[in-house]
Amino acid sequence: MSARGHRPPRARRRNLCRPPRLPHSPENLTWQKATDDESAPEYIEVAFGDDDHVHLRTNTEPDNIVTTTRVKWDAFVLGVKAGEFDHFVGL
Repeated sequence: MSARGHRPPRARRRNLCRPPRLPHSPENLTWQKATDDESAPEYIEVAFGDDDHVHLRTNTEPDNIVTTTRVKWDAFVLGVKAGEFDHFVGL
């Protein structure tokens, strides 16, 4: 505090936890079900955009879309195939 009791202005902090903003999801996507169970009440859908982005949503909230890059998606799929997420099964 200064002699007059006023605090000096704080330096603006960057929010390092905020993910980078990705472009708005394209309109003309072809969504693929991530299940072969036709009776599944809820499932994830995946769409691959021309812009090297991968889009994910659930069938119960189709307007809530998560977007990632193809590189990150490929790394995730490799992790699934390698069993890195098996501890989540049955949760």
